[in-house]
Amino acid sequence: MNFTDHLREEHAYLRALADKVGQETPSLAAQLGRHAGDPDVECLIQGAAMLNAGLRQRLEDGFPEVTQGHLARTWPFPLRPIPACGVVNVSAKASTLDAPLTLPAGESLSLLSDGRTQVFQTCHALTLQPLALIDRQLLVTHSHSEIRLTFQYQGPGDTWPTQPLSLFLGDDPQVAATLTLWCEQHQDRPVLQVEGRQWVLETVLSSPRPTADNRILPHEGETTWALQSLAEYLYLPHVNDFLTLDFGPMHSGLTLGNSRTFTVILTFNGEIPLSQAQLASAFMLHCVPVISLAAQKSAPIRLLPGQSVYPLPYADDRWVYAITGVSMLEEPDTLRRGRRVQFQPDSELTPESRYAPDAGLALFYTVRVSGDVLGRMQHELVLCNSAGEPLTEPPCRAVVCDLLTTSAHSPTLPLGSPFLLGMAVTDTLDVTTVTRFSTPYPAVVDSHHHWRLMACLSFSPALLNHRETVQRAIDDFCLHARHNLPQVRHIRRAVEGITAVKTEPVNTLMGERLRRGLQMTLTLDDQAFDSPGEAYTFAAALSVFFTHCLTTNSFLLLDVITEPSQRRWALPLARGQRAMM
Repeated sequence: MNFTDHLREEHAYLRALADKVGQETPSLAAQLGRHAGDPDVECLIQGAAMLNAGLRQRLEDGFPEVTQGHLARTWPFPLRPIPACGVVNVSAKASTLDAPLTLPAGESLSLLSDGRTQVFQTCHALTLQPLALIDRQLLVTHSHSEIRLTFQYQGPGDTWPTQPLSLFLGDDPQVAATLTLWCEQHQDRPVLQVEGRQWVLETVLSSPRPTADNRILPHEGETTWALQSLAEYLYLPHVNDFLTLDFGPMHSGLTLGNSRTFTVILTFNGEIPLSQAQLASAFMLHCVPVISLAAQKSAPIRLLPGQSVYPLPYADDRWVYAITGVSMLEEPDTLRRGRRVQFQPDSELTPESRYAPDAGLALFYTVRVSGDVLGRMQHELVLCNSAGEPLTEPPCRAVVCDLLTTSAHSPTLPLGSPFLLGMAVTDTLDVTTVTRFSTPYPAVVDSHHHWRLMACLSFSPALLNHRETVQRAIDDFCLHARHNLPQVRHIRRAVEGITAVKTEPVNTLMGERLRRGLQMTLTLDDQAFDSPGEAYTFAAALSVFFTHCLTTNSFLLLDVITEPSQRRWALPLARGQRAMM
């Protein structure tokens, strides 16, 4: 609970107590009664409620002075805001792209919304191919289904050098979940058709393999990305609605002939529960997730003798996501004399730092975050020397902080709204939105959930033996109940849909070694999900999350059973992610 919640409760309690005293003592009813209207008494009640609210907040906090320091070093994600996220389409203007073009991850985009310019950045690298998806056809019978995707090559010549294609499944989450389920569980090997000739591809259309490198939000370290992947699934829609089409080892490219078109035929066992109209916006080329993050510098912070803690100025419409560096502010007319002072994060501070040759010039900083009475985040920069002592003698006049900031507001624009691309080829590319943007969530810096999330860092395979512990581990990620209660209710409904968990050890040959892992059976309730596809994507997200419980020499085989429909899905083998001791 924040200060406002405590204040509301304390004021209601004191108001009810005053009413009770007024009823028991009629002589005081004129001053203490609810309808007395005495401004002095009301002011006294409000003042006492404010004092008591501050005391209760301090007594009932989650000891942020402990949790912040630990999480900041090991897993800072729970302390940071969750930016608004969406998916955009990047397309080349007519006859301007004759060869593949790669946009790197972190490419800056800007969008004008409600009179404000919001800056976004791409989450992944995107390779634009001189291809266009010109037709989608759905053929459904009682025994099997087919989806035919026809592509047109728009580059020079009649040969396309084949590369894997990333396809976005559309802005409808239920359609995307259904396509993910059917492509990964009911699909035969695709067929490539070019002018009447056909080849059977060696790989099927499937989701990208989750790794530390394809996360949506920035993260530090290689040990916590599996935990972060679950949070991204719960709070960032559409980011997992991508499938990759790999054409396999085709040596010199695909010769298309005069038509310059080819068709990929996806065949499924059974009747896929989709219509032709629902496929109209599915399987989109050249799409990439974007998040509201912008790199900027803070206002200069003047250093004063005898002071080591400095508040960071902030804007009400921007949240600080992370402080990536602190540097000296060089005055324009100052000659560079002496040695440059280096500021390093306190994670680099060790007991041996004071004995380093340049210990006198190695300074360290940490960031403390707290919330004010209005719920706004306040960041304080704390400076110390190589011995960990407060830095009371300023080494320079002022410093500036390198910040990553995110907007506190989600853009409210219709689909197809244009972006401005911050690169040299902006005149040849169009960038438009293809999904709504998700709700941004402010940072939670004081919560009892942080203790349970810290426990996530030491999960063991024993967690997976009981349904209650699995449910509690997922529920620990419901940090933002007061900011988006419908979303948290949706998450908890899915968590309550886990009706049974069963695990047993299993051995398999991996390479030339026999490895021991876990065979896990997860039973889900059909009523807890809007569609079978949603149940499948939820189980797939848990499969990645559970790998944090296993070491790198182990693995997880997850089987999913839904009741009462008795659907059964076998998920691919997932390697453990925790480092061996």
